Amino acid sequence: MPASQTRTPDIKCELCDSRRSWLRIDVFSGITKSVRIWQQHRGLGFQPDQPRCESRAHGPTEQPDKAYDVCYSGHITPVGSESSLNKICLIGPVGSGKSQLLYGMLNLVPPPYDTAPLPGAIQRRIVKTRTTVPYGAVIPVHREDIRATAAGIENNLRAGLIRLLDDVGITHIDFVDNGTIRTNEATSVDDALDMLLESAILNTPPFLGAQTPSNIDDIVQQWGGNRAPFISELDVKQITAHQSTSTTHRVAIIDLPGEATSILGRQVPREDSAFGFKADRDQLVSSASYLAAVDPLASTWCFKAASDYNPAILELSLRTAQGGNDTGRISDSRVTTRNMISSLITQEHDRATSITVAVTKCDVIRALLASTPGPIPNSLLGRWAALISNSRDRKVFLDSASLLLRLLANRHQRQQYRNTSSDARAVLRAVEAATNIDSSARVSDALHGNAEVDRIASQILAQLADPEHFWNLVSTGDAFSISIPCVRDTVRSAQPQVAELIVPSSDSAWHQGMGEERLQLTDVLTTAVGGAIVGTVVGVRAIGALAENRLTAFVLTAAWERVDEDGAEQRFGEDESSGCLQAYRHLLASLLQGPPLRDTRLEATS
Repeated sequence: MPASQTRTPDIKCELCDSRRSWLRIDVFSGITKSVRIWQQHRGLGFQPDQPRCESRAHGPTEQPDKAYDVCYSGHITPVGSESSLNKICLIGPVGSGKSQLLYGMLNLVPPPYDTAPLPGAIQRRIVKTRTTVPYGAVIPVHREDIRATAAGIENNLRAGLIRLLDDVGITHIDFVDNGTIRTNEATSVDDALDMLLESAILNTPPFLGAQTPSNIDDIVQQWGGNRAPFISELDVKQITAHQSTSTTHRVAIIDLPGEATSILGRQVPREDSAFGFKADRDQLVSSASYLAAVDPLASTWCFKAASDYNPAILELSLRTAQGGNDTGRISDSRVTTRNMISSLITQEHDRATSITVAVTKCDVIRALLASTPGPIPNSLLGRWAALISNSRDRKVFLDSASLLLRLLANRHQRQQYRNTSSDARAVLRAVEAATNIDSSARVSDALHGNAEVDRIASQILAQLADPEHFWNLVSTGDAFSISIPCVRDTVRSAQPQVAELIVPSSDSAWHQGMGEERLQLTDVLTTAVGGAIVGTVVGVRAIGALAENRLTAFVLTAAWERVDEDGAEQRFGEDESSGCLQAYRHLLASLLQGPPLRDTRLEATS
């Protein structure tokens, strides 16, 4: 049986869980390229009498050179692709900076490798990234062109299908029904496609066998209205001391609008919105990873400090929105962030392997830290103590950092500290020694606190209140030293001893973190300070429940450095993609290697 007539498996779309093989696009080569678009029925191949769109007539034995599946929602997948599509859902409140974070990651150039792998070690090198798939979302040329994600509805799945036809060189197609051409030379590609879509929709449940709905024209026009994913193809080389192998991985990042994030916690999403909330939420199904953006200005202390220091910072850091004031928008952002974290804790994640929580707009925090006199005498938190004026917020800040360090040490201790660098392991072993972790402890027990771990957390936070150290973690990526209690593998005593550790550069953390040592010292530090910031937005219990029940990483980002160290507008920043390096490393490491650790205790109790 010819390839175009073979039975195709009825599998789910990797992006939205609807039927993957709804339409088929066949591309034929020749003197001029041509296409045929037809509906797939019960896995059967093309039948000569079925409705179709085609740019020219094709003989019964003529075989396509390329083919694409189109799912019921409009996602396009190359037929015969050997690599699976790994989906990342980017969520966050309106104006949280997530689209700028996405822009930075998509334009990021991976740091080069200048060393060979050590004996027994594995290097995973991202050799090349490509974002030229015609049916994927179009990346803005300039970051200034990025507006509300809602505007991306014009860059939707239907537009991706049209771009694919344009890429092939198709300027006209006919709709053929029962062997009769129903179009003419004046019929546009869009209109011919509408005719096929109407036929296919009416031939699909719940419309199959039913009376044609009066609003069928509206249904056809709304088809493919979901936003298209940004699709990248990564060439990855895995190198050991003795051999190397190369693979290609496809990554799809779906940038959901903040309006969709705001309904994650609702049981019944609003259906009457132009943003298509339910369709957006449906795209969260079967995600390989989630990237959750948290705006630090959603915390009361950060918003107040920025307002008191320089109101112009708010103008640079808050997305201009029609109507409403800054206080109202920040309040909405806080509520949405809490709903987002709650949803990530409670909803089912069929294939979710990781959640990366990204604190955005860290350039604002750097400016606030730099404006604060330091060091602060008799303060456990350094400059944070002056910056966070409310004592309750300071307690939540420290408690969140302490709890996350305990949970991180608990998780890795149960796995014998595999996948950790030696310095990360030394700090976590000190936390383990300080709390004498019980492997059966859950977040409700951990909330009672531990004075010794609080001391370790406060030492980390106080040193990272130095604006230069903080910015090294976020953007510049320079190595620096920090004094932290440690328990070394080579030391018999289990008592923590303060040692000076070198926090690796972001390039070094990228290289090692993409290999076997997934957890770097940098990640331990950003878990403390990033988690502390997020905790002041959503609360200690919520942030602890997320970290305990999901494979969660906390990262610091500055995708668009709009505020310099002195609090003034910065028009031309440094390499701003470096402010996205840690977030992108966590996402790719999860996709390329799978979960860093399998939590057998959680599996046994689930």
